[in-house]
Amino acid sequence: VPQENQGSASLRAGSGQVQASAKPIWSRVLPVELKFIRLCFWIFAELEIYLKNFTRMDLGKLKSIDCSNYSVMIVDDIPINSTLLQKFLEPAGFKRIVRYKSSTEAFENIESIMPDLILLDVMMPVLDGITFLKELRKNNRFNSIKVIMVSAVSESEEVEKAHSLGADAYITKPVQATLLYESIAELLETA
Repeated sequence: VPQENQGSASLRAGSGQVQASAKPIWSRVLPVELKFIRLCFWIFAELEIYLKNFTRMDLGKLKSIDCSNYSVMIVDDIPINSTLLQKFLEPAGFKRIVRYKSSTEAFENIESIMPDLILLDVMMPVLDGITFLKELRKNNRFNSIKVIMVSAVSESEEVEKAHSLGADAYITKPVQATLLYESIAELLETA
């Protein structure tokens, strides 16, 4: 039967006793795992609070648009980002939302989906958002698709580059729901 004795472990076997001076492995690993678990719970608790607050946000002009008729493609390699964007869109009434973690996969499926709107991350592996946009705009069939770039990059050069390649709007992360709603409403009103 293992016993713990002030940072050391001992084992009694028969008439003898063996002692080890090293701490048991669970005393070294468990604190790290507990910190990670606490961090995860904190993140999800914060996310839940954030999501509850934004669902009460004013949709602005987007409130007067029937968004259920529009399809949206979200392309972001970080799942929590695409989930958050989807959670922003649902209260506005969007019913057809497709998410992709890979811009390559999104590009392969774009013709079958033909979304009305794409929320596109800039920094992604393999095919970044700028290259995706450039390739998208080369094909005239996709010119009617509205594209909102969503990125942590806020340098004016990057924003100008995206606009020059055909981005309809550019929003920086962390995404503010009201700004997203305003941008979408403006684009859908002109569609």
